Amino acid sequence: MYVKINVYFFNFLPQWNQKNIYNTPFYATREKRLKIARLTNKYLEKYSTLNNFKFINIFEELIDESGNINSAYIHDDVHFNRKIIPSMLKQI
Repeated sequence: MYVKINVYFFNFLPQWNQKNIYNTPFYATREKRLKIARLTNKYLEKYSTLNNFKFINIFEELIDESGNINSAYIHDDVHFNRKIIPSMLKQI
């Protein structure tokens, strides 16, 4: 009776190593932002599952063992390149 749709959520992306260019009073270190992103992804995945949404999580593929963004996926100072698409499509 109702049209079935699939809702997809994509993980938070790893953080770049950017300085506090806006001089905000609190600016977390890259390590703390990495921890926040992982925790946020954990909650997104949990609530996506509870609500029958799909969750695409390629976060760990985008970083190296040190938690830095894997240079193979970098397009410029802000964007990822197309190499992340096959990993995303595998999960869809």
